[in-house]
Amino acid sequence: MKRTPLVNSFTRVWVIDGGARVDRDPEFLYFMKLDTVEKNFGSVNPIYEPSKIQYNEFDETASFRDEEERPTSSLIGRYPQSVRSRILELAQKKCQVDVQLHIGACTSPGVFNDFMKVLIFEDVAFETYSTDSLGSIEPGERGAINETVEVSAKKMYEYVPIEFAARAPASVTNELVAAALCDIPACGDCGTISNGCQKILAVSIAAGGSAGTPADIVYSIDGGATFNADDIDTLGVAVNPTDVACVGDYAVVIASEDGDQMHIVDKDDLNGVTDPEFTQVTTGFVANAGPTCIDAIANTAYLGALNGYIYKTSDPASGVTVVDAGEATSSTLNDIDMYTDDFQVAVGNDGVIVTIENDIAGAIANQPVGIGTNLNVILVISETE
Repeated sequence: MKRTPLVNSFTRVWVIDGGARVDRDPEFLYFMKLDTVEKNFGSVNPIYEPSKIQYNEFDETASFRDEEERPTSSLIGRYPQSVRSRILELAQKKCQVDVQLHIGACTSPGVFNDFMKVLIFEDVAFETYSTDSLGSIEPGERGAINETVEVSAKKMYEYVPIEFAARAPASVTNELVAAALCDIPACGDCGTISNGCQKILAVSIAAGGSAGTPADIVYSIDGGATFNADDIDTLGVAVNPTDVACVGDYAVVIASEDGDQMHIVDKDDLNGVTDPEFTQVTTGFVANAGPTCIDAIANTAYLGALNGYIYKTSDPASGVTVVDAGEATSSTLNDIDMYTDDFQVAVGNDGVIVTIENDIAGAIANQPVGIGTNLNVILVISETE
């Protein structure tokens, strides 16, 4: 898409009282503007040592950054004459608000989902409210009165509409059933430079047929520009994976029909050159309670399993430990999502939802669906959503 500089008259403000959620309506504050945005990523502090070669000189040998600060801005609008001030009302509530700046040209400003780009501020705090002078004592002081609220946000990011395009047609020969982004932003000091979206993994079903081959792991190390595919050679030719995740140094593949085990490979072997060798890991799994799903944050992963079992691992090569032995539920778990190291949620057959807090699992009583209906996917937004 062509890069076009933004003109500030092509922006409009929306707010979502309580934060973005499917049951909360966005509110169009067409009468306001978002002023200058500022975000301090942390000032750099050099560390000096005396020069080896010259007196009275010092060499910068290292540096560190101050703490990153919250993004800040101001919402400015005309102070209303006959109705209550909406931004004063929001400021007085002191509740979470999301602010979105919608940018467009040939789009409808008053239609929430019609835009070219959005600048999003999550968990916004309204910190200081002020107005221009509210009166005049001579003709020259007459004029419009603005109201201003200073805001800061927990998170700021841009969003552009998603455009779909085919990728890796030569590498993907069978249905893909799960994918994972296995990357973090990196400056290159300890490895490859990355924007956090370069390393992508997916797993496919087995090829099938009389001359079948095992399921594939399909991966990219350049953000999807190119892909590679290799057999998951520890899987049988008729076994289909169900999930994949990156845990520490390993990519971990789960195949629920493959018994009480998981399949791991060193992430560094997924480089487009090395023929990756998978290893079966069975340590810690209980008979007839094989894993069905997995999610990970950094070096820690939680696994849902048959008969309601839940496992945990911080070193896939050493196996897993049991977190819950089917006590919270005996239903098979189909998906699990880690919100933090201390809070996870799993869903499964017959509408079961299980929360795991500090490794204590419990099924919630208020299930959205009943027996006979299975829940397949869960995404945790917060500990209450």
